[in-house]
Order: sequence, then structure tokens, then C-alpha cells
Amino acid sequence: MKAAPPASTVPFRRTDEDALQRHAAYLCRVAAGPIGLLFLGDSITRRWEEHQEAWEAAFGEYSPANFGVGGDRCQDLLWRIENGELEGCSPALVVLLIGTNNAPEDRGRDIAAGVARIVEALELRLPDAGILLLAILPRGARRGEDGFGPEASRVSRAIAEANGILRGMADGERLLFADLGSLFLDGRGRVDARLVPDRLHPGEEGYRVLAEVLRPLVAASMAKRGQGGRLIGGPSSRILS
Repeated sequence: MKAAPPASTVPFRRTDEDALQRHAAYLCRVAAGPIGLLFLGDSITRRWEEHQEAWEAAFGEYSPANFGVGGDRCQDLLWRIENGELEGCSPALVVLLIGTNNAPEDRGRDIAAGVARIVEALELRLPDAGILLLAILPRGARRGEDGFGPEASRVSRAIAEANGILRGMADGERLLFADLGSLFLDGRGRVDARLVPDRLHPGEEGYRVLAEVLRPLVAASMAKRGQGGRLIGGPSSRILS
């Protein structure tokens, strides 16, 4: 009997109010006008909304849009992609960060399979867009969790395994990979509470760091792309980390 595909690769429709409202809002955003730079992901992407000054300074010139939904897993984002959020959209670059909400339940290889399925969907629907795939950021103990027990170690291993696979997906031209995780670790290799106060989401200083590091990566990729996002320069570095 053929094994069932990982749940992370099967589109799943969320029915909670926040997810439905955001999906509807993103459909409206696509219809409203051009998007040159598209961010896709979960709450880490969504929370750029709370740091508009850094967002505008780093990305405002590119007609950016933020399609993040708190709590999204790979399968949830995949459903959104397959249900209209890219319909009529033609960004030059997509910045993709997804997978941390799969980590408590899924193996690293299954998380990576879910991300790969999303990349395939993006390549199919946005054939001229570049993709900047970000490694899943490190996460630490949150309230009520044992940050240094077996479960936390398992989640960290799943993230590390997934990131290792994602790194190998980059082709240096259309699909770039950037691992920014070390920026958010302290001298002991633990999640830096100054940058990530709740051990999962960057805080104000964390988003400032993200903006500073992402801006040149985005600018370089956008500069290599002409009308419609086609690559017009030489290949970029295969791994940006």
C-alpha cells in the first residue's frame, strides 16, 4: 500500500475567523493594484504590520504586500496559494518564511516537503518571479514549556533537519536561500531574548535587524529582474547566509 503523503504537503483550509478574514483581505489586495514584492508566511511575516516604519524604509519602494497569517503551517499557506491569493498577481520577488508551526508535530523532512510543495506552487503560478526562501528561525521555550527538555530538543532538531534540506533546494538564480537564524542567537547558542522576547516572534529590535539584513538581499534580487521579474543579470550566490 502506498504511504499517505505528509500532511504538510496537502492543502488545508482553516476555518477560524482570523484566517478567513485575512484570506479575504489578501484577495482584495491582489485586486487593488500591483505588487512588486510579496511576503508569504505565518505570524512572523504578519507581524511586520506592527513595525511599519522598518517595513517601509526597507521595502516601501517595491510596492510590497504582506500575506502573513498567524498560526499558518505549510499546508495552510498552500491552501491560500491554491485558492486565489496569487490570482492576477505578478511580483518580481516572493520572500517565503514558513514551517515553524509545523515543527512541534512534524519531522524535519516532512516540513521541508511542505515548503518544497509551496515552492512548486509558486513556480507554477508565478513563472517570472524570483523566490527568496528564508530558513526557519530558531525558537526557544515559551511560557509553560520546558525549553531544554526532550520536546524542545526534538523541535530544534526538526527545524535544523528541515533547514538543511531547504538549503539544498536553492539554484542561485530563481530560488535563493538565506539562513538568518544565527542573528537571533546569543553567545550560548540560545534564542536571544533581546531580539525575540517570546522566544518565537522577533520584537521591535528583532524586526529592525531583519529589515537591515533583508533589505540588501531583496534589493540585489530586485535589481537583477526586469519587467515581470525576469532575471536580467548574472546568477546570484547559491546560498545567502
